[in-house]
Parts: sequence; structure tokens; C-alpha cells
Amino acid sequence: MLDAGCGTGLPLTRVLLQHRCRPIGLDTSAVMLAHFQRNLPGVPAVRARVQACPLADGTLDAVVAWGVMFHLEHCEQRDAITEVSRLLRPGGLFLFTSGDEHGSKDGEPMHGVPFRYHSFSIHGYGALLAEHGLVLEDVHADAGGNTHYLARKSGPTTAKTGR
Repeated sequence: MLDAGCGTGLPLTRVLLQHRCRPIGLDTSAVMLAHFQRNLPGVPAVRARVQACPLADGTLDAVVAWGVMFHLEHCEQRDAITEVSRLLRPGGLFLFTSGDEHGSKDGEPMHGVPFRYHSFSIHGYGALLAEHGLVLEDVHADAGGNTHYLARKSGPTTAKTGR
């Protein structure tokens, strides 16, 4: 399972480990990955963008992109979804957070860095995911106004049918 935008590994990657998952961290920041390795020694991590992950096709059961997608411009989100689809095995899950209305807006600066937030509508994400063989299975808004998306890679699975 890939934790895209893993940062320091806390808390998400640690929680995945506690639930007996075998996560791989992915982040663009060498500084964050150094913290990741100190916090979670022995857990593999890769320095790369989610839009260009160096892992092989169809090798992952799940990808989590928590607090990542809405920082990517629309074209980058398209590239990220294309890449996630390539990485997932049939039946694999993609869980991510983003907005629920199409557009871009300026957000509050974080640590002095200005942020822009980008989102597709729920329908837009559903269509974009479908273009890449992913079926939007659930959309949930939490109390903090964050929208969670769960998609599954379509295609034949390796489950036995009994025939």
C-alpha cells in the first residue's frame, strides 16, 4: 500500500502499520522523508511525485493520498489519477481527500508559503476516475468539511470463482 504524500509518516503511516498493512511512503521532500525514516525505521520510502511513481504496474493493493490531491493543479490531479490506476491491481482501492466543487481558490498561507487549492466536483472526480478504470464507490464529508473519496480499480480479480 502506498501512502502518497507521506510526510513524516505521522500519524497515517504509523496507523497503517498498526493495522498490519505494509505501507510504502512517497513524498517529494527529502526533509520530510528523513523525518519519515527516523519515525518509522525500516519502512520503505521513495522520493517522487504521485504523478510519476517509480513502482511497477499493478503492484499495489491500495493508495492513500490524504491531504494531497487538492494541492495539485487540475492537470496534475489528472496525471496522479492516471498513475494511481497504473499502480493498482484490479480490485485495489484509492482513498483520497479533496474538495467537492470544481474550481481553484487561494488558501491561507502555511508557514509563510501561499497555497492554492484545486478541486473537481464530486461528479467530475467520478468521471475522471472512470476514465482510468476506477469506480467511485463512496464519498463522505466529515465534520471538518473535508471530502473523502473511495474508488476501486475495476477489472478481473484473482479471487477463485469455484469453477
